[in-house]
Amino acid sequence: MATLGEIRVNPTTGYHSEPSLTALKDGGYIVAWSDQGTSFTDYIYTQRYNASGVKVGAPALVNNVTNSAQEDPTITALANGGYVVAWQSDTFDDMSDIAAQVYNANGAKVGSEFIVNTTRIGMQDSAEITALSDGGFVVSWSSYGQDGSGWGGYLQRYNASGAKVGAETRVSTTTQYDQDGPTVTGLADGGMMVVWEGNGTGDTSGIFGQRFKVDGSKSGGEIRINTRVADDQTDPMIKVLSSGNYVVTWQSAPDDGDGNDETDAPGDVYAQLFNAAGVKVGAETRVNTTTIGNQEEPNVTAMTDGGYLVTWAGQGTGDVNGIFAQLFNASGVKVGTETRINTTTTGNQSFGQVTALTDGGYVIAWESYGAHGQVDVYTQRFDANGNKVSSLTGDALANTLTWTSAGSVIIDGGAGNDTLTGGRANDHLNGGVGNDSLNGAAGAD
Repeated sequence: MATLGEIRVNPTTGYHSEPSLTALKDGGYIVAWSDQGTSFTDYIYTQRYNASGVKVGAPALVNNVTNSAQEDPTITALANGGYVVAWQSDTFDDMSDIAAQVYNANGAKVGSEFIVNTTRIGMQDSAEITALSDGGFVVSWSSYGQDGSGWGGYLQRYNASGAKVGAETRVSTTTQYDQDGPTVTGLADGGMMVVWEGNGTGDTSGIFGQRFKVDGSKSGGEIRINTRVADDQTDPMIKVLSSGNYVVTWQSAPDDGDGNDETDAPGDVYAQLFNAAGVKVGAETRVNTTTIGNQEEPNVTAMTDGGYLVTWAGQGTGDVNGIFAQLFNASGVKVGTETRINTTTTGNQSFGQVTALTDGGYVIAWESYGAHGQVDVYTQRFDANGNKVSSLTGDALANTLTWTSAGSVIIDGGAGNDTLTGGRANDHLNGGVGNDSLNGAAGAD
């Protein structure tokens, strides 16, 4: 059958939200999300896809603890071909921990799920993960009250075997008020860079960062990322690029006066490029072209050509509640214009997440609010030229599958002796089991 454009990840109806995804070494990718089942308790599930974009098996339950809500997952691929998932695990006393589970390259669990945070008093949430060049990984999260004030940012490092390296570390020097939502990326020198939102030198509501050495010690002091200080700067993300440079994105919006960190006032998405030494490259850049309405929830991925792609949720051409993206080259210059990702424009599309693939393309996931409280997770794949990729899938019989439409296509024959013919764009053909005939036709297939 043909699937044009966006694909629903979750197989069942209900409330499916908070997607996270990562590319895998085999050319495929995997999506994690929070799934509210018939018991009305959130669990964490994953769905794996091969390099052809075809589902590998059924959705897999991640968490072992099932008597309380498990939510807000994050997933990252590891150097050995495996991956790790972390999430918020609620307890029965209005508190929560950060739990995690490591997987090998075959998708099998390595050991049992474990609690990341050592301090288990209060709320722990907003987990993020980054892989390190030594094969290990780092988990960052927010902890309420641990630093003696409001929210504070912490991290815990793990080696390639999944064992803790050192103790949990507070990322900020400043502890007054909130330091919230830390996110981390591994650097080319084996160290890491952490950014967060909150109070710091020069801005009471800014984006700040701290570099760490290979041994886990701090390198220099914390720095302010944003130049503009007139508004609230929130929701940072950071990603290292193939050059060793890194980019930070965030939302900038006026304070709406309600006393909360989150703002309902219309805002924009900004980005700042840094070189490998941590020096700003150029000025901070407004990512979105459309400035009507609110642009929020930025996410970023490093492209294989050295550039980066930023996604966000907001109002733009063709949708007042959609997912949009803007490509940048390695120098931080916009390539083309902002693009609407979602095809379906009814309801509300939010929480966009993006990962680059080994073939130069990328996949974007998001949650879509439909009728009667239905929430689904969708993905849209793009080729290396930024064209939406469709799919054509056979069954167990002998299939003749020919693509005649414009754009790239993934054709998977399945079992049987199949004849697969691509179109004019850059296509991906997978014969599957059987004696198959594959003809890419025009394009780089």
